[in-house]
Amino acid sequence: MCRGHHRAKTHAGWSYERPAPTVYLWTSPSAHHYLVTPAGTRALHPADEAGTDPPEE
Repeated sequence: MCRGHHRAKTHAGWSYERPAPTVYLWTSPSAHHYLVTPAGTRALHPADEAGTDPPEE
């Protein structure tokens, strides 16, 4: 973990899980979730986290 990520986790209230060697699931202090992979970062919505597709508009 780089210094910036360590400081966010330690001093700003962020937390993370590492479900796979190159995958991180970050949780913000306001309980928003972000999936970080080698392909990039994306915000997860409750439907994504439950493994279901979001409703179509």
